Amino acid sequence: MATIVVVILLFVVFSKNPICNEVIIEYPKSDSITYRINQEVIKAILFKEYKNIIGMPFNKIDLNRIESKIEEHPSVENAEVYKKISGVLGVRVLFRTPIVRIITASDQQFYIDAYGFLMPLSDEGASRVVPANGNIVYKYPGVKINVVGNKDIPQPIKDIYEISKQITADQFLSAQIEQIYVNQKREYELIPKVGDHVVLLGDINRLDKKLKYLKHFYLNVIQLKGWRTYTAINLKFDNQIVCTKNSVNLNN
Repeated sequence: MATIVVVILLFVVFSKNPICNEVIIEYPKSDSITYRINQEVIKAILFKEYKNIIGMPFNKIDLNRIESKIEEHPSVENAEVYKKISGVLGVRVLFRTPIVRIITASDQQFYIDAYGFLMPLSDEGASRVVPANGNIVYKYPGVKINVVGNKDIPQPIKDIYEISKQITADQFLSAQIEQIYVNQKREYELIPKVGDHVVLLGDINRLDKKLKYLKHFYLNVIQLKGWRTYTAINLKFDNQIVCTKNSVNLNN
């Protein structure tokens, strides 16, 4: 009977102050989320805060502190740290969703996510998003930065974010546009996946209308005329679309 009492008392003491004996990093499983970073990166952040976390009592581990430190990583949207009775410290990480891949004039590459945050590339594989290149001059320092209202971010990057956000929000345009290009005039060109033409967007003034006209043109005109009929679709003028015909099709 005494042995049983001792065992019960030990269990009560342990359950009140369990020890961390393992750290498990979890990423949500979703076919729509392709962006990941190596789990060792997350573990490195955790062990930088608590070098001797294995064997440490849970009551000495600040879960909120760990979450905040992990969320400082530019690729992390949200982190949830929790403990289990079994002694496992769980870390569930939700990554940001990139919508465009920036390729600067000096060939540095990084992403912008759906909320305007810059993100580094991942060693776990590239996300399939629209690339933007051309006259883009910027050196991304690899930290958590949002482009919205940020005076230190060049205007082309801010504009590319706005263009990408609107294209991504439209299922048809998202499937049609393959690339965003910034020309020497700091104007924007869209390269489609289908056809031999370039879309001359100009600046981002009246962007919503320009993309609305482009979608209407694709759905109601170019499908009838043929995808190889035009070499350029110019949206720079207000309330009109100016097209340049392919010389091969001038007699059609």
